[in-house]
Amino acid sequence: MNTDLYGKMLKEKGDIVIVAVGGNDITPTSQPKEIVRRIIEIVNDISRNGCEHVYITEILTRGNFSKCPGLQKIVFDRQRIKINKCLAKTFKNNLLKFPDIKFPADYAKDLVHLESRTPGNNGMRKYQCRLQRLICSVKR
Repeated sequence: MNTDLYGKMLKEKGDIVIVAVGGNDITPTSQPKEIVRRIIEIVNDISRNGCEHVYITEILTRGNFSKCPGLQKIVFDRQRIKINKCLAKTFKNNLLKFPDIKFPADYAKDLVHLESRTPGNNGMRKYQCRLQRLICSVKR
């Protein structure tokens, strides 16, 4: 986590904060409960700082693990699913899900990031639209 950016974000006290959770902390030996605990800590910090609306994104799948030796898709997805279930139980309606984003169709060639370069309804566009719908619904 970029601690400078995190400090600035806490200082700004946004009306709505969306914590975009990724899978970089998932390793062959990571513990889903520990990852969830750290996410809860972040959300509690933001809430204590006065933000009324804090949302968390689910962790999306990926298909390339070259930056994490020993990690395989089956292990990543097993942990990702456990983490997402815990987040759903903890944050209920404040967990943002992306059922319309499909792997690998909506992903860039690296199979990690969402596609954003092709025109039309690509993965990043679907992600962005989901965030916009949330923001519009909260601001009503």
